[in-house]
Amino acid sequence: MFRSPIVFAGRVTEPAHDEPRCLVLGESERGRKLALIFSRRRERLRPISCRPMRRNERKVYDEAIRQQGEVRSP
Repeated sequence: MFRSPIVFAGRVTEPAHDEPRCLVLGESERGRKLALIFSRRRERLRPISCRPMRRNERKVYDEAIRQQGEVRSP
């Protein structure tokens, strides 16, 4: 997932947890669109769950990747 472009979607606020959780969107090597929830413990990232993107997450991811392509193109 980290070899493809990823999109940081932000902090997970609901449900509330003792440690902050974040969401990143990306693709697997086989092209599967995934949502990864993780937390940070000291210098390490702790994966909590990884699942297929929801419909609204796919829209956010596709739009962000499209905009990145426009920025990089001359």
